[in-house]
Amino acid sequence: MGADADGWLEPEDLLRDGARHQWPDGKESTLEVVEVCRLAAPTGQIAAIDPSWLFFPEDGDCVLAEVPPGDYPVILSIVHFPPTQRFPHGLRSLTAATVQVTDRPAVRWEWDQDADGRRLGIGVDTGTGCYYDVANRPVLEALQEHGDRVDQALHAVHTSRSRFEPSWDR
Repeated sequence: MGADADGWLEPEDLLRDGARHQWPDGKESTLEVVEVCRLAAPTGQIAAIDPSWLFFPEDGDCVLAEVPPGDYPVILSIVHFPPTQRFPHGLRSLTAATVQVTDRPAVRWEWDQDADGRRLGIGVDTGTGCYYDVANRPVLEALQEHGDRVDQALHAVHTSRSRFEPSWDR
């Protein structure tokens, strides 16, 4: 994986399975790129946000994009660090989540401005980010209102590995 003059990873490298990067401390990492689900975008208006900011999008880092209506793969980029004495099984770190809207390579990447001068994507203050079609915002708002039930559902799925179907009145 390449880096620019400031040490930032080049965006296209975050989408290249098997890409390698040499870090300043000499360690090398390898990137794994995995499709984890598909995003249904019936209106073609996709929002990306830390869901904790859902009710306050003006204060959060909401990014809006307009694409042709359709279903798009959601891709995770995971950096793998080799085993060390401290971490004998190595380390993995989720580095990026991307909605892939075309199979064609990007012609250019545009940095969004933040306090440090640039950023690619959204901040995830809670360690959680989400993509959604704007038509589904009411569903997300209902989930926020029933956060304790959502947490219970996620816990049930995580511990049982079975399908959990929440039910609540809106």
